[in-house]
Amino acid sequence: LHASARAIDVRGFQLADGRRIDVARDWYRQDAAGRFLRAVGKAACRHFQVVLGPPADRFHHDHLHVDIGPWRLCQVG
Repeated sequence: LHASARAIDVRGFQLADGRRIDVARDWYRQDAAGRFLRAVGKAACRHFQVVLGPPADRFHHDHLHVDIGPWRLCQVG
């Protein structure tokens, strides 16, 4: 899927103020960074067919995987 441009992996975000939010480090935190990542994951499920994050399995512990299907699966929380 990645090679055919049907999927991307997101490891984190760099905010305008320079802060970095990292999926591997911050996903399970109960602070703003963790809440932000979980909200992004849930929002992605509304726009992509497949969204996998750290709760999905050990292969997605450090990134969000988003793709356009063909099936539907949301495992981010």
